Amino acid sequence: MLKIQTQKGQVMQVKCYVGDNFLINRELQPQLSNLTTEMDLMKSDSFDIDEISFLSSISFTGNPKTLVFSTESLESNDTLLSLLDDDIPDATLFIICDRIVKGRKLYNALKKREAIIDFTLTMPLIKSIAQETAEQCGSYISNDNAAFLGHRLGFDYKAVVHGNDIFQYVKQLSMLSNPISENDIIAVVPEHKPDDIWVMKSALMAGNAAKVMQMADTICRQKSGNPISILSAMLIDVRQAYKLSFFPDCREKALTAMGVKYPPRNAEKYSAEQLEKAFNALTNGIRSCKSGANPELQLKLTLCECLEAFTFKEEN
Repeated sequence: MLKIQTQKGQVMQVKCYVGDNFLINRELQPQLSNLTTEMDLMKSDSFDIDEISFLSSISFTGNPKTLVFSTESLESNDTLLSLLDDDIPDATLFIICDRIVKGRKLYNALKKREAIIDFTLTMPLIKSIAQETAEQCGSYISNDNAAFLGHRLGFDYKAVVHGNDIFQYVKQLSMLSNPISENDIIAVVPEHKPDDIWVMKSALMAGNAAKVMQMADTICRQKSGNPISILSAMLIDVRQAYKLSFFPDCREKALTAMGVKYPPRNAEKYSAEQLEKAFNALTNGIRSCKSGANPELQLKLTLCECLEAFTFKEEN
């Protein structure tokens, strides 16, 4: 591992921004604009000896050397880990990534420094971007229509939505209308439709038996999903809903602690006991599929057991 010679008692400024690039750039650019010369700034998509040399070099302006290191996924990097262990005085490091792998030495080192800052795109942030952009463009979009824009782009069912998508669409809509209406959004923004498995998951959590079985028939007929994968995806939702059932008065804090970005819909409809029964049904269904049961038949049987669990009422 590379050993870096440093001066004791001085701490390098390190920030690791994880998540949506639009939100990250909105936070980062004002900080970079404070630099008096580009000689003090380096942007790189790798981190090795060249980046260390830049950060260690003497600044003739008196400003700290600033490096912006961008990567899609931050997993491991021995050179970066050495830097975090030893520091370079009078230097600033920004790490930009879409995601970070938890549990690795690099993640732990950044977490110890309290350097990791989450820029995950949430519905409140979608509304904020939409409304701020509309105002900047001399237009207006209501809170409900900003949320509708997020729904239109598929945010509800885990489609990949970027802050820049919101920004660009609102700029376009602002040139066409003031205020921006729901009909304007429908006319301009293509609808991102959910896949069959998401529709079936939503129907299950809503307790809509007819829709669940209809979608199960469609998926089995079209061979558009593996029964084990489908049941496993549903198991995740039911497990999350089960955990949330113990925190009815502080759901937002619980979601943050669980690291859940998209909470299962209708989770609050069911008791812990109902969700536990559904969880057991799904677990047993997955086990049966793996043990050689007819997968399509087992899928439908397990879904029926889940629906039955959701209608279960505890005796007083």
